[in-house]
Amino acid sequence: MKTRNSLFIILLLLPIKLIGQTEFAINSSYDPYEDAILIHITNPTDKIMQIRNDDGTGSGSHMLFQLKDRTGEVFSYYEAVFFETADYQRFVSINPRSTKTFKYYMKHLQSSYTTKVHSVDVDCYIRYSIPEKSRYEFVNKKISTKIIKPDLMILSQHDGRNLIMIILSNTSDYEMIIRNSTTAIRFDFFDKKGELLGTTNAAFVQSGTTPTTIKITQHSGVRFDYQLQDISKNITRQSEITTVKASCRVNYDIPSKNILNNSSSKNHMFKIIR
Repeated sequence: MKTRNSLFIILLLLPIKLIGQTEFAINSSYDPYEDAILIHITNPTDKIMQIRNDDGTGSGSHMLFQLKDRTGEVFSYYEAVFFETADYQRFVSINPRSTKTFKYYMKHLQSSYTTKVHSVDVDCYIRYSIPEKSRYEFVNKKISTKIIKPDLMILSQHDGRNLIMIILSNTSDYEMIIRNSTTAIRFDFFDKKGELLGTTNAAFVQSGTTPTTIKITQHSGVRFDYQLQDISKNITRQSEITTVKASCRVNYDIPSKNILNNSSSKNHMFKIIR
């Protein structure tokens, strides 16, 4: 009986020990606006953590991206290390109780553009250390991310001076109906010190009119132009504007998908050149 009880205690303690060996969390996500896979590593400890990248000898950290099609078959591979800039880093530090995100653009991961990517698996081989705790570990973890773009994407362009453009892009296979509103866009105006000078609300305007609804055909977009001098005409210190923030919230329907009054939101920042 004593031996059995001892074995039971060991089995209870074993998972706790194994969980404790990995003192960080790693996960991934997809950013449709950047068209990039984001790898997030969280250091929950109160000490600095260091990731040691592979230097070509196979002795350091690296990742293997596996791009899959709609059937789940891998059609492309890409190997990478953890980096914050375009330059190679042997060591990457993560501050205590913080998360560091690493960005990998899909255009760099794909060897073929003829096949649509539906999901990405990433095999992570990580050698990390917490020097102040004399801890040196190796962890292997597989994470997966689905490549999903929202039906409505809110994009922007800017000429650097006076013209601000908001583009509503329908990525779906069906016609979309935009529910227009006088508060669809909120423009915030800031001076060079970051002080808020004022705010203006705006609707989506086409040919000088403000329609109640706007139809966007599948896989297409509609552009709306806003002149800085018009949207900021009620700002007293108009000449001091150096930054404009456009906060967009759009309600839409896709009747063929039984989607009613769905919404999408996005913020865009514009630097004004004087």
